[in-house]
Amino acid sequence: MSILTKIFTGRKGLGGMSLEAIRVEEKRLEIRENQHLHQIEKYDKLREEVFHQGAKTKSPARRRIYARRFGEFSQRIGMIERELTRVVKELMTMNRVRALLETIIEGMTVDLRVFPGEDEEKLAALETYQDLDRYTYLVAGCVGEFWTEVHVAHRPRLGRWDLPTMRRLGIRFGKALQLTNVLRDVPRDLRHGRCYLPREALARLGLSPGDLLAPGVAPAVRPLLVELLNTALDHYEAGWQYTCAIPAAEARMRLACVWPICIGLGTLDLLARSPNWLDPAVQLKMPRIRVYGLMAHSLCTVWSTRALGRQARRLRARIRL
Repeated sequence: MSILTKIFTGRKGLGGMSLEAIRVEEKRLEIRENQHLHQIEKYDKLREEVFHQGAKTKSPARRRIYARRFGEFSQRIGMIERELTRVVKELMTMNRVRALLETIIEGMTVDLRVFPGEDEEKLAALETYQDLDRYTYLVAGCVGEFWTEVHVAHRPRLGRWDLPTMRRLGIRFGKALQLTNVLRDVPRDLRHGRCYLPREALARLGLSPGDLLAPGVAPAVRPLLVELLNTALDHYEAGWQYTCAIPAAEARMRLACVWPICIGLGTLDLLARSPNWLDPAVQLKMPRIRVYGLMAHSLCTVWSTRALGRQARRLRARIRL
C-alpha cells in the first residue's frame, strides 16, 4: 500500500490518519532512512576493502573470488539504494501531508476564533481583504499547493514543470474555488453568524455586516460582489493556465482540473445574473443537466490545449458584470 493510499483512504477524517499519527509515521520513515544510509555506508566500506584486496593478489582464482564478492556487495548496495529512494519519496510526501493538515487546521482555528457565534444575533465578519485572501489560502489554496507538489513528485511527465510557478498557480486555483463557495454561501453564512465579506469593504459602501440581513440590500452590495467576482475570475485564469500546462497525456489530471473550473465559472455566472443573490431562499446551483453537458464536452476537448483555451474563453464570456 502506497503512503498516499494509506493517508487518503480510511474511515476517519483525512484518510483515517490523525496529525499525531502522521508525525509518528514521519519519525518511522526517518529512522528507516537513517538505517538504509548506515547500511549503504557499511557495505560501501566492505566493497572498497574487497576491491583493494583483489588489486593486491596475483592469484587469478582469488581475483575471481574477490570480483564475485565485489559484485555481491554492489548488488546489495543497489537494492538498499532503491529502497532508500522509495522511503525518501514517502517521507517527503508525508512531510507535505503534515504541512497541509497543519495549514487546514490553522484555517479552522481562525474560523472558530473569528466567528464564535452560530446565528445572526452574534454575527461577526472578517476585517480586511487580506483576511479574506488568507482564509481562502488556509482552506483551499494550500490544497492546490500540496496537489502540485505531490503530482510533480509522482508524475514523471511533469518533470519539466517550473515548480515555484506551478505552485503559485495551484494556490490561486484553490483560492478561486473557495472564493466561489464564499460568494455563493453568503446569505446562509450570515444566518449562521459568519460574514466573509470584509468589514472594510462594506464600510466603503456605507454598510455594516448586519445590514446584509435586510431585504432588498443586494443592489447596494453589488459593487463589492462585482469586485470579488473579478478577483475570482483572475484566479480562475490562473487555474486555466495550470490546467493547460498539464501534458495532454495526463488526461485524468486535466479533467480533475477542468471539471471544478467549469462548475465554478458556471456558479459565478449565476451569481452575476442573480438580482437576489443575498436571499437565502435563492439556490444558486448549476442544473445537473448542464454539469453533465460540460463534463461530456470536456471529455472531447481534454486532449487539446487549444480546445481547452476556447472552452475557457467561452465560459468567461458568459459572465457579464
